[in-house]
Amino acid sequence: MNQALLSKWKWRFLESEDLLWARMVVGRFGYSRHQIDCFPQNRPRPSSIWTGIIQATRQFSEAVSWSVGDGRKILFWHDHWLCDAPLKDRFPSLFEASLNREDCVQMFWQMSAKRREWVVRFRGEQGDLEGARLQEFARVLKEVSLSLHGEDRVCWRPKPR
Repeated sequence: MNQALLSKWKWRFLESEDLLWARMVVGRFGYSRHQIDCFPQNRPRPSSIWTGIIQATRQFSEAVSWSVGDGRKILFWHDHWLCDAPLKDRFPSLFEASLNREDCVQMFWQMSAKRREWVVRFRGEQGDLEGARLQEFARVLKEVSLSLHGEDRVCWRPKPR
């Protein structure tokens, strides 16, 4: 399959999930954009077209990052939006302990005591988690806040030379 064409389809799917053709993909294959990225081939006997789209999705995801707007389109743990890698790769032990691995960024940005803050819930006691990694994780999250205005946008990420 033509990787450039498949990547273009993926880009358009991310930019226009409400258009008829994108809704048809979701209706036909039963996947949203988030599920395509997270659960690539859990359908029995996928078609060759679907397999090509999944392979292009993996390559595409490595080549883009997200510019945060309201946080509704970006997967908190899986998408490249905050660091040099997805949070699940940078903080694997925290990802494993997370109670909400498939939620979007907006779900973690909550109102608490009349102000917004990052709320990430983990299984077990926080003392069970690596203290230094948890502190680094909190520091990384403090660097960003959601605008709550405007949509999230996908951006090409330049390759390092």
